[in-house]
Amino acid sequence: MDKTVIFAVAGSGKTTHIVDSLSSDKRTLIVTYTVNNYNNLLVKIMEKFNGSWPDNIFIMRYFQFLYSFCYKPFLADRVKAKGITFETNPQQRLSQSKAAYYMTSNRYLYSNRLALLVGKMGVLNDINDRIKTYFDEFIIDEVQDIAGRDFTLLESLMETHVNMLFVGDFFSTYI
Repeated sequence: MDKTVIFAVAGSGKTTHIVDSLSSDKRTLIVTYTVNNYNNLLVKIMEKFNGSWPDNIFIMRYFQFLYSFCYKPFLADRVKAKGITFETNPQQRLSQSKAAYYMTSNRYLYSNRLALLVGKMGVLNDINDRIKTYFDEFIIDEVQDIAGRDFTLLESLMETHVNMLFVGDFFSTYI
């Protein structure tokens, strides 16, 4: 299966490339990082398909994908979290083997530790299988915004036997 990475400067047509590559005969999952780009993709996809949403194309924001697609089907019954929080865990020195490392006392998962939890709980192969079962291609937009444990999760997902496209902004600095 093809795995492609595209880095280009902002405004160079990366989103247009994604939308142009979509077709009604491929089951596609698009994951993007920001709300603005999620909304931008929604509009452009609707325009491409003459105002109607194709049944074979799914779009999610990154943490929506992480929580509802990766965590919930495999770990919700075991971990019993109520949802996700974007707060920082004030207990920075906890062991990764403690539940409090991953979730609040009210049972909300820390967003910055959810990808690590998914990996530690041993469900990466299940996630890969789930992607392969439901989709022919997997597109990550704004990949430059994904780092650390979240990027490690994406590296694991690259093992999935579907076509993948990773698109992101290339930043250059001038001295």
